[in-house]
Amino acid sequence: MKYIENQEKFGLQYDLNLIAKEYKKLKIPKEFDFIDFNRIEKNTYLIDMSERTLGKTTNYLLLAMVYNKVYGTQCAYIREKSEMIKPSNAEKLIDVIKNYNNGYYLKKITDGKYNSVYYHWKKFYFCHINENGERDETASEPFLYFLSIDEHETYKSTFNAPLCDIIIFDEFISKYYQYNSCFMFMDLLSTILRKRKSGKIIMLANNTNINSMWFEELTIAKQIRRLSKGSCIDVKTDGGTTISVRLMENKNIKEKEKHNSLYFAFNNPKLNAITGDDWQFTQVRHIEKDMEYEKIGKPLFIRIAPSEFLRMQFALYKDNTILLITRATKIREDDIVFTLKNKEDYKNGVFKFGTNKIKNAILNLIDTDNVYYATNENGADFLNFVKNVVEYDALE
Repeated sequence: MKYIENQEKFGLQYDLNLIAKEYKKLKIPKEFDFIDFNRIEKNTYLIDMSERTLGKTTNYLLLAMVYNKVYGTQCAYIREKSEMIKPSNAEKLIDVIKNYNNGYYLKKITDGKYNSVYYHWKKFYFCHINENGERDETASEPFLYFLSIDEHETYKSTFNAPLCDIIIFDEFISKYYQYNSCFMFMDLLSTILRKRKSGKIIMLANNTNINSMWFEELTIAKQIRRLSKGSCIDVKTDGGTTISVRLMENKNIKEKEKHNSLYFAFNNPKLNAITGDDWQFTQVRHIEKDMEYEKIGKPLFIRIAPSEFLRMQFALYKDNTILLITRATKIREDDIVFTLKNKEDYKNGVFKFGTNKIKNAILNLIDTDNVYYATNENGADFLNFVKNVVEYDALE
Protein backbone atom coordinates (compact mmCIF):
# COMPACT_ATOMS: atom_id res chain seq x y z
CA MET A 1 0.00 0.00 0.00
CA LYS A 2 1.21 3.50 -0.84
CA TYR A 3 0.32 6.47 1.33
CA ILE A 4 -0.01 10.16 0.54
CA GLU A 5 3.32 11.88 1.24
CA ASN A 6 4.47 8.45 2.48
CA GLN A 7 2.59 8.99 5.73
CA GLU A 8 -0.16 6.60 6.78
CA LYS A 9 -2.02 9.33 8.68
CA PHE A 10 -2.68 11.14 5.37
CA GLY A 11 -4.41 8.10 3.86
CA LEU A 12 -4.02 5.80 0.89
CA GLN A 13 -2.58 6.91 -2.44
CA TYR A 14 -5.23 5.43 -4.71
CA ASP A 15 -4.42 4.12 -8.18
CA LEU A 16 -7.47 5.33 -10.11
CA ASN A 17 -6.48 3.35 -13.19
CA LEU A 18 -6.74 0.15 -11.16
CA ILE A 19 -10.12 1.20 -9.73
CA ALA A 20 -11.40 2.19 -13.18
CA LYS A 21 -10.35 -1.16 -14.59
CA GLU A 22 -12.34 -3.04 -11.95
CA TYR A 23 -15.29 -0.65 -12.27
CA LYS A 24 -15.57 -1.20 -16.03
CA LYS A 25 -15.89 -4.94 -15.45
CA LEU A 26 -19.34 -4.28 -13.99
CA LYS A 27 -20.61 -3.26 -17.44
CA ILE A 28 -23.12 -0.80 -16.05
CA PRO A 29 -25.64 0.29 -18.73
CA LYS A 30 -24.47 3.53 -20.33
CA GLU A 31 -27.59 5.48 -19.38
CA PHE A 32 -26.94 4.75 -15.68
CA ASP A 33 -23.17 5.22 -15.66
CA PHE A 34 -22.29 8.72 -14.44
CA ILE A 35 -18.79 8.06 -13.12
CA ASP A 36 -16.09 10.32 -14.56
CA PHE A 37 -12.66 9.33 -13.26
CA ASN A 38 -11.12 12.57 -14.53
CA ARG A 39 -13.42 14.48 -12.17
CA ILE A 40 -12.47 12.17 -9.33
CA GLU A 41 -8.76 12.64 -9.98
CA LYS A 42 -8.92 16.45 -10.17
CA ASN A 43 -11.43 17.27 -7.43
CA THR A 44 -12.09 16.61 -3.76
CA TYR A 45 -15.83 17.39 -3.94
CA LEU A 46 -18.13 16.01 -6.65
CA ILE A 47 -21.57 17.62 -6.73
CA ASP A 48 -24.22 16.10 -9.04
CA MET A 49 -27.70 17.55 -9.45
CA SER A 50 -30.67 16.50 -11.57
CA GLU A 51 -34.40 17.27 -11.60
CA ARG A 52 -35.30 13.64 -11.22
CA THR A 53 -33.73 10.53 -9.80
CA LEU A 54 -31.46 9.11 -12.50
CA GLY A 55 -29.78 6.39 -10.45
CA LYS A 56 -26.97 8.65 -9.20
CA THR A 57 -26.89 7.19 -5.70
CA THR A 58 -26.90 3.59 -6.92
CA ASN A 59 -24.07 4.37 -9.35
CA TYR A 60 -21.86 5.94 -6.68
CA LEU A 61 -22.62 3.11 -4.25
CA LEU A 62 -21.34 0.66 -6.87
CA LEU A 63 -18.21 2.78 -7.23
CA ALA A 64 -17.76 2.70 -3.44
CA MET A 65 -18.05 -1.09 -3.52
CA VAL A 66 -15.31 -1.26 -6.14
CA TYR A 67 -13.07 0.88 -3.93
CA ASN A 68 -13.82 -1.60 -1.14
CA LYS A 69 -12.88 -4.55 -3.35
CA VAL A 70 -9.56 -3.06 -4.46
CA TYR A 71 -8.43 -1.25 -1.31
CA GLY A 72 -10.81 -2.23 1.50
CA THR A 73 -12.09 1.37 1.46
CA GLN A 74 -15.31 2.02 3.36
CA CYS A 75 -18.14 4.41 2.51
CA ALA A 76 -20.09 6.85 4.68
CA TYR A 77 -23.65 7.39 3.47
CA ILE A 78 -24.95 10.64 4.96
CA ARG A 79 -28.37 12.25 5.20
CA GLU A 80 -29.58 15.41 6.91
CA LYS A 81 -31.54 13.86 9.77
CA SER A 82 -31.32 10.65 11.75
CA GLU A 83 -34.85 9.55 10.85
CA MET A 84 -33.77 9.48 7.19
CA ILE A 85 -31.36 6.61 7.91
CA LYS A 86 -33.66 4.45 10.01
CA PRO A 87 -33.41 0.71 9.16
CA SER A 88 -36.40 0.62 6.79
CA ASN A 89 -34.96 3.45 4.69
CA ALA A 90 -31.42 2.13 4.87
CA GLU A 91 -32.32 -1.31 3.54
CA LYS A 92 -34.23 0.17 0.58
CA LEU A 93 -31.09 2.02 -0.48
CA ILE A 94 -29.41 -1.09 -1.78
CA ASP A 95 -32.48 -2.83 -3.27
CA VAL A 96 -31.66 -2.00 -6.89
CA ILE A 97 -28.16 -3.43 -6.55
CA LYS A 98 -29.36 -6.53 -4.68
CA ASN A 99 -32.12 -7.30 -7.13
CA TYR A 100 -30.35 -6.57 -10.41
CA ASN A 101 -29.97 -9.80 -12.36
CA ASN A 102 -30.09 -12.03 -9.28
CA GLY A 103 -27.35 -10.18 -7.41
CA TYR A 104 -25.05 -9.85 -10.44
CA TYR A 105 -23.22 -6.74 -9.21
CA LEU A 106 -22.59 -8.11 -5.73
CA LYS A 107 -21.26 -11.40 -7.09
CA LYS A 108 -19.09 -9.59 -9.60
CA ILE A 109 -17.62 -7.18 -7.07
CA THR A 110 -16.89 -9.90 -4.49
CA ASP A 111 -15.69 -12.49 -7.04
CA GLY A 112 -18.70 -14.70 -6.27
CA LYS A 113 -18.07 -14.88 -2.52
CA TYR A 114 -21.14 -12.84 -1.56
CA ASN A 115 -24.54 -12.36 -3.21
CA SER A 116 -26.34 -10.00 -0.82
CA VAL A 117 -25.87 -7.46 1.95
CA TYR A 118 -26.63 -7.54 5.66
CA TYR A 119 -27.74 -4.50 7.68
CA HIS A 120 -26.70 -4.29 11.33
CA TRP A 121 -26.44 -1.26 13.64
CA LYS A 122 -26.32 1.37 10.88
CA LYS A 123 -23.82 -0.59 8.84
CA PHE A 124 -23.91 -2.67 5.67
CA TYR A 125 -21.87 -5.88 5.34
CA PHE A 126 -21.48 -8.12 2.32
CA CYS A 127 -23.02 -11.53 2.97
CA HIS A 128 -23.97 -14.80 1.29
CA ILE A 129 -27.53 -16.12 1.22
CA ASN A 130 -27.82 -19.87 0.55
CA GLU A 131 -30.50 -21.71 -1.39
CA ASN A 132 -32.65 -21.93 1.74
CA GLY A 133 -32.68 -18.17 2.07
CA GLU A 134 -30.38 -18.25 5.08
CA ARG A 135 -27.35 -16.07 5.66
CA ASP A 136 -24.44 -18.47 6.03
CA GLU A 137 -21.48 -16.11 5.69
CA THR A 138 -20.93 -12.41 6.47
CA ALA A 139 -17.94 -10.17 5.87
CA SER A 140 -16.03 -9.30 9.02
CA GLU A 141 -15.95 -5.56 8.26
CA PRO A 142 -18.71 -3.28 6.95
CA PHE A 143 -18.37 -1.63 3.57
CA LEU A 144 -20.79 1.21 4.43
CA TYR A 145 -21.77 3.30 7.46
CA PHE A 146 -24.99 5.31 7.82
CA LEU A 147 -24.60 8.76 9.39
CA SER A 148 -26.64 11.95 9.71
CA ILE A 149 -25.40 15.52 10.06
CA ASP A 150 -27.79 16.34 12.91
CA GLU A 151 -25.83 13.90 15.10
CA HIS A 152 -22.42 15.27 14.19
CA GLU A 153 -21.54 15.93 17.82
CA THR A 154 -22.30 12.34 18.87
CA TYR A 155 -19.93 10.82 16.32
CA LYS A 156 -16.91 12.68 17.68
CA SER A 157 -16.58 10.17 20.51
CA THR A 158 -18.05 7.09 18.83
CA PHE A 159 -17.01 7.00 15.18
CA ASN A 160 -13.61 5.78 14.05
CA ALA A 161 -13.15 4.38 10.55
CA PRO A 162 -9.62 4.97 9.20
CA LEU A 163 -10.55 3.45 5.83
CA CYS A 164 -13.72 5.52 5.30
CA ASP A 165 -12.65 7.60 2.28
CA ILE A 166 -15.81 7.63 0.12
CA ILE A 167 -18.44 9.97 1.54
CA ILE A 168 -21.86 10.26 -0.09
CA PHE A 169 -24.14 13.06 1.13
CA ASP A 170 -27.48 12.23 -0.47
CA GLU A 171 -30.32 14.72 -1.08
CA PHE A 172 -28.23 17.56 0.30
CA ILE A 173 -30.54 20.20 -1.21
CA SER A 174 -33.66 19.79 0.88
CA LYS A 175 -36.84 21.82 1.31
CA TYR A 176 -35.57 23.63 4.38
CA TYR A 177 -31.95 24.67 4.70
CA GLN A 178 -31.04 25.06 8.35
CA TYR A 179 -28.65 27.93 8.85
CA ASN A 180 -25.99 25.67 10.38
CA SER A 181 -26.34 22.66 8.04
CA CYS A 182 -23.06 23.29 6.27
CA PHE A 183 -21.20 23.68 9.55
CA MET A 184 -22.66 20.39 10.85
CA PHE A 185 -21.67 18.64 7.62
CA MET A 186 -18.11 20.00 7.72
CA ASP A 187 -17.83 19.06 11.38
CA LEU A 188 -18.92 15.53 10.50
CA LEU A 189 -16.38 15.38 7.65
CA SER A 190 -13.60 16.32 10.05
CA THR A 191 -14.68 13.48 12.35
CA ILE A 192 -14.73 10.95 9.51
CA LEU A 193 -11.53 11.97 7.75
CA ARG A 194 -9.42 13.02 10.74
CA LYS A 195 -6.03 13.97 9.22
CA ARG A 196 -6.48 12.04 5.98
CA LYS A 197 -6.17 13.72 2.60
CA SER A 198 -7.47 10.72 0.69
CA GLY A 199 -11.23 11.28 0.97
CA LYS A 200 -13.67 12.04 -1.83
CA ILE A 201 -16.91 13.84 -0.96
CA ILE A 202 -19.88 13.19 -3.22
CA MET A 203 -22.93 15.42 -2.83
CA LEU A 204 -26.11 14.38 -4.67
CA ALA A 205 -29.48 16.08 -5.16
CA ASN A 206 -32.69 15.53 -7.09
CA ASN A 207 -33.04 19.28 -7.15
CA THR A 208 -31.47 21.87 -9.44
CA ASN A 209 -31.82 24.98 -7.29
CA ILE A 210 -28.62 26.90 -8.01
CA ASN A 211 -29.78 29.47 -5.46
CA SER A 212 -29.51 26.92 -2.66
CA MET A 213 -27.77 28.24 0.43
CA TRP A 214 -25.38 25.31 0.12
CA PHE A 215 -23.57 27.01 -2.76
CA GLU A 216 -23.42 30.21 -0.78
CA GLU A 217 -21.87 28.33 2.14
CA LEU A 218 -19.40 26.53 -0.13
CA THR A 219 -18.47 29.96 -1.59
CA ILE A 220 -19.20 28.89 -5.16
CA ALA A 221 -22.58 30.61 -5.66
CA LYS A 222 -21.23 33.00 -8.26
CA GLN A 223 -19.27 30.43 -10.28
CA ILE A 224 -22.08 27.93 -10.75
CA ARG A 225 -24.23 30.48 -12.58
CA ARG A 226 -22.30 29.35 -15.66
CA LEU A 227 -23.87 25.90 -15.42
CA SER A 228 -26.24 24.77 -18.16
CA LYS A 229 -28.10 21.48 -18.62
CA GLY A 230 -25.67 18.64 -19.22
CA SER A 231 -22.62 20.71 -18.31
CA CYS A 232 -19.99 20.45 -15.60
CA ILE A 233 -17.64 23.05 -14.12
CA ASP A 234 -14.62 22.69 -11.88
CA VAL A 235 -14.10 25.37 -9.24
CA LYS A 236 -11.26 26.06 -6.85
CA THR A 237 -12.23 28.05 -3.78
CA ASP A 238 -10.12 30.90 -2.47
CA GLY A 239 -8.75 28.49 0.12
CA GLY A 240 -7.78 25.93 -2.52
CA THR A 241 -10.55 23.32 -2.19
CA THR A 242 -11.39 21.73 -5.55
CA ILE A 243 -15.07 21.21 -6.37
CA SER A 244 -16.71 19.79 -9.51
CA VAL A 245 -20.38 20.65 -10.04
CA ARG A 246 -22.47 18.86 -12.67
CA LEU A 247 -26.02 19.61 -13.79
CA MET A 248 -27.17 16.31 -15.21
CA GLU A 249 -29.78 15.56 -17.82
CA ASN A 250 -31.74 12.45 -18.66
CA LYS A 251 -29.91 10.62 -21.43
CA ASN A 252 -33.07 8.83 -22.53
CA ILE A 253 -34.12 11.82 -24.65
CA LYS A 254 -36.63 10.07 -26.90
CA GLU A 255 -38.64 8.64 -24.04
CA LYS A 256 -38.52 11.96 -22.24
CA GLU A 257 -39.83 13.87 -25.27
CA LYS A 258 -42.60 11.32 -25.77
CA HIS A 259 -43.57 11.58 -22.10
CA ASN A 260 -43.52 15.36 -22.22
CA SER A 261 -45.66 15.65 -25.35
CA LEU A 262 -48.30 13.39 -23.85
CA TYR A 263 -48.76 15.25 -20.60
CA PHE A 264 -46.79 18.49 -20.40
CA ALA A 265 -46.85 20.17 -23.82
CA PHE A 266 -47.57 23.64 -22.47
CA ASN A 267 -45.60 26.79 -23.19
CA ASN A 268 -45.06 27.45 -19.51
CA PRO A 269 -41.48 28.03 -18.26
CA LYS A 270 -42.53 27.15 -14.72
CA LEU A 271 -42.91 23.53 -15.85
CA ASN A 272 -39.29 23.19 -16.95
CA ALA A 273 -38.27 21.41 -13.78
CA ILE A 274 -40.87 18.72 -14.55
CA THR A 275 -40.49 18.44 -18.30
CA GLY A 276 -36.71 18.35 -18.23
CA ASP A 277 -36.17 21.29 -20.57
CA ASP A 278 -33.14 23.50 -20.07
CA TRP A 279 -33.46 25.21 -16.75
CA GLN A 280 -34.34 28.86 -16.65
CA PHE A 281 -34.55 31.50 -14.00
CA THR A 282 -37.97 32.26 -12.62
CA GLN A 283 -40.04 34.34 -15.02
CA VAL A 284 -40.76 37.61 -13.22
CA ARG A 285 -42.31 41.01 -13.86
CA HIS A 286 -39.76 43.33 -15.40
CA ILE A 287 -39.09 47.03 -14.85
CA GLU A 288 -40.28 48.84 -17.94
CA LYS A 289 -38.26 51.61 -19.55
CA ASP A 290 -41.12 54.12 -19.53
CA MET A 291 -42.27 53.48 -15.95
CA GLU A 292 -42.85 56.76 -14.11
CA TYR A 293 -42.57 56.18 -10.37
CA GLU A 294 -41.69 58.18 -7.28
CA LYS A 295 -39.07 56.72 -4.94
CA ILE A 296 -39.98 56.20 -1.28
CA GLY A 297 -37.03 56.50 1.08
CA LYS A 298 -33.48 55.37 0.49
CA PRO A 299 -32.56 52.12 -1.25
CA LEU A 300 -31.91 49.02 0.83
CA PHE A 301 -29.53 46.22 -0.07
CA ILE A 302 -29.57 42.42 0.10
CA ARG A 303 -26.45 40.30 0.21
CA ILE A 304 -27.06 37.27 -2.03
CA ALA A 305 -23.52 35.92 -2.39
CA PRO A 306 -19.96 36.94 -1.56
CA SER A 307 -19.50 40.47 -2.97
CA GLU A 308 -22.92 40.28 -4.70
CA PHE A 309 -25.87 42.44 -3.71
CA LEU A 310 -29.35 43.41 -4.83
CA ARG A 311 -30.70 46.95 -4.61
CA MET A 312 -34.23 47.16 -3.20
CA GLN A 313 -36.14 50.41 -3.74
CA PHE A 314 -39.68 51.09 -2.54
CA ALA A 315 -41.63 53.40 -4.87
CA LEU A 316 -45.08 54.77 -5.70
CA TYR A 317 -46.40 53.78 -9.12
CA LYS A 318 -49.96 54.41 -10.35
CA ASP A 319 -51.12 54.99 -6.76
CA ASN A 320 -49.66 51.63 -5.67
CA THR A 321 -46.63 50.93 -3.54
CA ILE A 322 -44.19 48.81 -5.49
CA LEU A 323 -40.75 47.35 -5.00
CA LEU A 324 -37.95 47.64 -7.58
CA ILE A 325 -35.19 45.02 -7.55
CA THR A 326 -31.95 45.60 -9.45
CA ARG A 327 -28.36 44.44 -9.23
CA ALA A 328 -26.28 46.65 -6.94
CA THR A 329 -23.06 47.93 -8.46
CA LYS A 330 -21.74 49.57 -5.30
CA ILE A 331 -22.32 49.34 -1.55
CA ARG A 332 -21.47 52.37 0.55
CA GLU A 333 -20.40 52.21 4.17
CA ASP A 334 -23.68 53.58 5.55
CA ASP A 335 -26.01 51.47 3.39
CA ILE A 336 -28.44 49.15 5.16
CA VAL A 337 -27.63 45.57 4.15
CA PHE A 338 -29.92 42.59 4.81
CA THR A 339 -27.94 39.37 5.12
CA LEU A 340 -28.23 35.73 6.10
CA LYS A 341 -24.59 35.75 7.16
CA ASN A 342 -22.92 37.76 9.93
CA LYS A 343 -24.62 41.15 10.14
CA GLU A 344 -21.52 42.50 11.87
CA ASP A 345 -19.77 42.44 8.49
CA TYR A 346 -21.56 45.71 7.70
CA LYS A 347 -21.89 48.94 9.63
CA ASN A 348 -25.68 48.81 9.14
CA GLY A 349 -26.04 45.07 8.71
CA VAL A 350 -29.43 43.48 9.46
CA PHE A 351 -29.98 39.73 9.86
CA LYS A 352 -32.77 38.50 7.57
CA PHE A 353 -35.18 41.46 7.25
CA GLY A 354 -34.81 42.55 10.83
CA THR A 355 -38.48 42.97 11.76
CA ASN A 356 -41.67 41.21 10.76
CA LYS A 357 -43.03 44.55 9.62
CA ILE A 358 -40.53 44.77 6.76
CA LYS A 359 -40.80 41.08 5.95
CA ASN A 360 -44.61 41.16 5.85
CA ALA A 361 -44.60 44.28 3.68
CA ILE A 362 -42.33 42.54 1.19
CA LEU A 363 -44.39 39.34 1.25
CA ASN A 364 -47.53 41.37 0.59
CA LEU A 365 -45.96 43.09 -2.41
CA ILE A 366 -44.88 39.70 -3.76
CA ASP A 367 -48.36 38.24 -3.27
CA THR A 368 -50.01 41.19 -5.00
CA ASP A 369 -47.52 41.09 -7.90
CA ASN A 370 -46.16 44.53 -7.13
CA VAL A 371 -42.47 43.68 -7.34
CA TYR A 372 -40.59 44.61 -10.52
CA TYR A 373 -37.18 43.22 -11.46
CA ALA A 374 -34.41 44.28 -13.81
CA THR A 375 -33.79 40.65 -14.88
CA ASN A 376 -35.04 37.13 -14.26
CA GLU A 377 -31.76 36.41 -12.49
CA ASN A 378 -32.42 39.27 -10.06
CA GLY A 379 -35.86 37.80 -9.47
CA ALA A 380 -34.48 34.35 -8.72
CA ASP A 381 -31.93 35.75 -6.27
CA PHE A 382 -34.45 37.97 -4.49
CA LEU A 383 -37.16 35.33 -4.19
CA ASN A 384 -34.64 32.79 -2.96
CA PHE A 385 -33.48 35.19 -0.23
CA VAL A 386 -37.09 35.82 0.83
CA LYS A 387 -37.76 32.06 0.82
CA ASN A 388 -34.78 31.43 3.10
CA VAL A 389 -35.88 34.19 5.48
CA VAL A 390 -39.37 32.70 5.75
CA GLU A 391 -37.96 29.20 6.29
CA TYR A 392 -35.52 30.37 8.95
CA ASP A 393 -38.42 32.03 10.80
CA ALA A 394 -40.44 28.81 10.57
CA LEU A 395 -37.61 26.84 12.18
CA GLU A 396 -37.24 29.23 15.12
